[in-house]
Amino acid sequence: MQPSASPHQTRSSIYRFLRYLAWGISLALGGEFLNQVIVHHSLVGYFSTLTTYLVLLVFGYGLQLVIAKIIKKKVIVEIFDYLFFGLAGLMIEWFLIGNAPWDHTQALQIGMFTWWAVLWVMPHLFLETDPSYHSLKRSFWWFFIPFTLVYLIASLVIPAIGVGLGILVYAYGTVLLNYFFIRYVMIAWHIARRENL
Repeated sequence: MQPSASPHQTRSSIYRFLRYLAWGISLALGGEFLNQVIVHHSLVGYFSTLTTYLVLLVFGYGLQLVIAKIIKKKVIVEIFDYLFFGLAGLMIEWFLIGNAPWDHTQALQIGMFTWWAVLWVMPHLFLETDPSYHSLKRSFWWFFIPFTLVYLIASLVIPAIGVGLGILVYAYGTVLLNYFFIRYVMIAWHIARRENL
């Protein structure tokens, strides 16, 4: 029988969980503002979508804990999570939202895959305490914040083509987020090798 967690461990686990949710929601704010507020003119849709994301993040966090207990090796866990949650997100896009390739041929499938994988997995980057991740955390936000501002400003300011341009920037810019995941995995791999020496 395993010993029960101490109050400090319990508080630490809850704090980590809440930080995961906060980082996940922060990643969704800009894209859903574009989709729900600028494109569909719905503040209600914006907040209801963020609430849905919150529920999905809770589910995803719990499932990732289970996966980590089964697989144990961090690098393999992160790669598995990225592929699993990216594909799960595509299923949501295809069968619930209507962005299947046979229904919506213009939808960028790799962009949607990346978005869902990033939503569920990349918040873990910002929970890492090893100094090896600090540079990656900074570079992620140095890309993500200007990227978000560009597609939002383009959508709001440029007459006639602004919304379409903003959507294109958002869709194709999202694909570039795969670079940060690859770096995340590479750093985790180097740390694992270092600790095994």
